[in-house]
Amino acid sequence: MNISQNYLSSLCCDMDSIKKQVVLASKSPRRKELLEKFNIDFIVDPSNSDEDIDFESDFECYVIKIAELKCMEVAKRYSNSIIVSSDTIVVHNDTILTKPTDRKSAREMLEKLSGNTHLVYTSIFVFDQAKNKKLYECVTTKVLFFDLTDKEIDSYLDSSEPYDKAGAYGIQGIGARFVKNIEGCFYSVMGFPISRFIRMIEQLI
Repeated sequence: MNISQNYLSSLCCDMDSIKKQVVLASKSPRRKELLEKFNIDFIVDPSNSDEDIDFESDFECYVIKIAELKCMEVAKRYSNSIIVSSDTIVVHNDTILTKPTDRKSAREMLEKLSGNTHLVYTSIFVFDQAKNKKLYECVTTKVLFFDLTDKEIDSYLDSSEPYDKAGAYGIQGIGARFVKNIEGCFYSVMGFPISRFIRMIEQLI
């Protein structure tokens, strides 16, 4: 999906006003790519936090909690910085679909999503160390898939795309061909609702 520079500029605040170091606590290439579209100087320092936490309440609280753990673990290595973290889960029939472990698990996920609606929850957690201020939000997006044929699934599984993504597909890549309808934020499904992040940063300037 191509975005015009004018559109990006309309979303973007005055990023030159950010004097603190921005640290992206994520190894996701999608999140890095989205931040690079804006005039933000940032570094990447992925979190080493344990994300295997028990699901205790609702999906929004769960995905925010994971992002908070990532953020605060990385924050221990910095001072006077803005730490940014995020997490995405795909939920089908109240079951979280994680990243597939192999071709078989990826196929099972895609077969579940075929012809059905699922929800994508993406959280953003921002910690301004100088102000000791935490901002967080979860964006929920509803995605409907076309009915997928075995041939379509096999062809997709032959690519490298499904294997590092929750739900075994990437909406910004070849997986876009499976999406019949989307209600909500495209970038949330991609893994980082960039417009929400920009508005968080504006609150800290």
